[in-house]
This record gives sequence, structure tokens and C-alpha cells, in this order.
Amino acid sequence: MLLRTLLILPFVLASLLLSSQNTDSLEFKTYFYEGGAKSSEGYLKNGKPEGYWRSYYRNGKLKTEGNRKSYALDSVWSFYAQSGEKTVEITYQKGVKQGLTRTFKNQKVIREDNFVDDKIEGFSKEFFPSGELKNELPYKKNQKQGVGFEYDKSGKIITLNTYKANVLVKQRKINREDEQKQKQGMWMTFHKNRKVAIEGPYVNNLKNGYWKFYKSDGNLIKVEKWIMGVLQENASEVAKIEIKTTLNPETGTIATRGSYRNGEKEGVHREYDENGNVIGSKIYEKGFVLFEGIIDEQGRKQGPWKEFFRTGELKAEGKYKDDLKIRKWVYYYINGKVEQSGDYLRGKPEGIWKWYFEDGQVLLEEEYVDGLEDGPSVEYSDTSTVIAKGNYIEGLKDGEWFYQVNDYKEIGKYFDGQRTGTWTHYFDTDKVRFKGDYENGLESGFHVYYYDNEQVERRGKYAGGLKEGIWEYFEPDGTRTITIEYSAGVETKYNGEKISYGRRLDREIAKEKASKESE
Repeated sequence: MLLRTLLILPFVLASLLLSSQNTDSLEFKTYFYEGGAKSSEGYLKNGKPEGYWRSYYRNGKLKTEGNRKSYALDSVWSFYAQSGEKTVEITYQKGVKQGLTRTFKNQKVIREDNFVDDKIEGFSKEFFPSGELKNELPYKKNQKQGVGFEYDKSGKIITLNTYKANVLVKQRKINREDEQKQKQGMWMTFHKNRKVAIEGPYVNNLKNGYWKFYKSDGNLIKVEKWIMGVLQENASEVAKIEIKTTLNPETGTIATRGSYRNGEKEGVHREYDENGNVIGSKIYEKGFVLFEGIIDEQGRKQGPWKEFFRTGELKAEGKYKDDLKIRKWVYYYINGKVEQSGDYLRGKPEGIWKWYFEDGQVLLEEEYVDGLEDGPSVEYSDTSTVIAKGNYIEGLKDGEWFYQVNDYKEIGKYFDGQRTGTWTHYFDTDKVRFKGDYENGLESGFHVYYYDNEQVERRGKYAGGLKEGIWEYFEPDGTRTITIEYSAGVETKYNGEKISYGRRLDREIAKEKASKESE
């Protein structure tokens, strides 16, 4: 026993020594406010915060607490109000938000966000004060993007909210009852992956219309037709879909699988190799091939793909990866001529895109970045004359633009997609037809219109897109014929006389014309 103790003792002493060395490198420090109250406490390593730290308010209540690893925020950090109530829990990894962040109010979670590399990703959740789920908000790289779900307190989804670039662009109310507790409008149920499981309309608590049933991958199972609560058993438009499978005679494995409606191929048809891998797919509509490529078992398009007109001609061809278009795609007219072509990156147009007339001449050239026009844009007539030319920045027209149709042309500038500065219109190539300013897309300042002989036809001032002040109208020989005074776009005087009954300019012009003809 003594021998065993002597053998173990060196290892114990070495372990204690190593532990002492590691502890010695961490120095516990406490900091205080000027009045003597504790402000923070924790360990320092090489003069920097390391390990678990706490900070306090002047009233002694805990303010923050959490761990540091390699001097960076790590694991869950908690933040508190001066009352001592927890307000936020944030999960950090190597100094950045990574994982779940929870927001509290009255000691209950009111929101949960999932962070990836300091940006919100996936669904954020908002909760009622009583704890039930209220909203699921779709996020992509810190911006709301996609379809979100609003719930009532029973857990039923009652609204579908569609977001694009952080903006709510569409709102669809579902699963609603009227004041008499009768179901009205569209009702939906969902699979766990939030794909629609069943959808259909109610009228006064009775099914009325088409009801659709889907698999969790989005594939349609069946369609039912209801009229005021009565199922229409033999409705031709919802004929039962039959799934047919053929087997490989040599291996006994599935060779093909596809759906049929009334004996005609309908929907996705797949071909398999002996190992069960999808090697080819076609999508049919009433027996006609509309698409050809590979659709994997998750319903995603993969690899080379072709699209067809119902008459069989090639409509488009390119490649997919995980259901997103990639690389070069070419679209065709029904006569086989190229209609447009360009590249995709992760499902969005990228780089130079070109559109063509049916005779092969270029119609339009544009440049895209991340799915938005970004760069020069040139549009041509069927005689190869430039009819529009300018630049885009992130999908919005910017800088100088030029338009021309036959002998008429316009030149001016855009900023963030809105006309700005001086715009000039010409006819007969170089004769000014119009000249005026714009601000934020609205007419501003003096606008002047000219006759073919370059004499002023009319002129006046705009303010915020509305006519303001005196507008003058002239004959081609320069004789002024009419003056109209405006206030915020409303006529107030006609040839110096106050207008008391809303008389309009065209009415007066018609009177003068009739008077001249009678003379």
C-alpha cells in the first residue's frame, strides 16, 4: 500500500503544480464606482478580462454576466435592468452572436432570434405576454425575407406575411371565423416543415370550392371539389391521380414512377438506376412534356434542364442546383430563335443578359448583380438604333439616361430611380421640344414647351409636381393668348379673372375655337 502511495504521489504533486501555474495566470479583480459601490468583478489574464465576469449598477443590482474565452465573449451572456429583471440572453461564440438570443419582459420570453455569424437567420419567434407563440418571422442575413406566420393564442396560424428586403409586401388572412363563429374564407393546415398540408375555402362554415391535399415535400396528393358542404364525387376537373410504377426486370428495383390523370401522364415522372438514384425526370401536363431534367427525391431540380412549349418546341435550357438556376440559361421563341440568354448565380440573374428580336438582332443588353439590374443598359429598335440607354444601381435607374423614338428623344438624369435635375426633349434630332426640372421624380421649377419653329408654346412653374403661379400660352408667331394662374395645382385665375366655378382650360379653348369658326 505504501509503495502504491509513493508511486502516485509524484503525479499528484505534478498535477497540483500545473493547476497552481494555471491559476496563477488568472488574477481576480474587483472594480468600484467613485462612491465605493462595486461596478464589476472577474478574472484578468495578461491584463485582459478572461473567464466569468459580472458588472453591476450603482444600486448594487446585477447588470451583466457571462463568460469570456480567449478574451472574447463566449457562451450565454445575460443582461438585466436596474430593477434586477433579466432583459436579454445572448449566445456568443468567439465574440460574435452565434445561436439563440432571447428577449424578456416581466420575467417571460417575448422574442427569440437565431444568429449565425452575428446575423439573424431562419425564423424569429415573438410571443404573447401569456407565453403563446404570436409570430414567426423569416430572416435571411439580418433582413426579413420570405413567408412568415402569425398565430392566435390557440396556436392556429391566422395570417401569412410575405417579406422582401425587410418590407412587408403581401399579407394573406387565413383560418378566420366571423362574429357568429362560422368559418369563412381560405383555411389551411401545415406540415411540421411549414409546407401546406391542406387548403381550401369555407363559406358560412361549409366547404365551398376546391380543396387541395399535399405531401410534406409540396407534391399534390389530391383535389376535392365541394359545393356548400357537399363533396362532388365525380367532378371531372379533380379526377383521381393514379401513381404507376415499373420495375427493372433484372434487379427488381423501381425503374420508373409517375402519376396519371384519366390515363394521361400528369406531373413528375422519374427514371431510376439500379441503385435507386434518379437519372432522369419529366414533368407532364395532360400528356405533354413541359420540362425535362432530374428532380431528386426531395423535389429539387438538379443538373441540366429543358423546358418545352406545349407544341413540343424547346422553350428554355440550362442547369439547376438544389432547385436554383445556375450558370448559363437560354430562352427561345417558338420558332427556335434565341429570345434571351444570360447567367444565374444561386437562382438570380448575374452578369450580362441579352434579349433578341425574332430575326436575331439584339433587343436589350443589361447587367445584373444578385438578381438586380446593376450597370449599363442599352435597348435597340428592330433597325439596331439605340432607343434607350443608361445605367442601373441595385435595380434603380441612376445617372444620365437617353431615350429616342424616330426623331423624338429625351435626355435627363435619375437618382434612385426618380427623375432629377433638368430634362430636355428634342424633335427633328436637335430642336428643343421641352425643357424642365425634376426633383425626386416630381416636376419642379420652370417647364417650357416649344413649337416646331422653336417659339414658346407654353411655360410655367411647378412646385412638388403641381402647377404653381402664372402659366402662359402662345401662338406659333409668339403672340400670348392665354394666362392661367394656379395655386397648388388648382386654377384660380383665367386671363386675370378669378375663377369661381372650376372652369377648366380645355373648356375655354373649345369656346374660343368655336367663336373663331363662327366668324
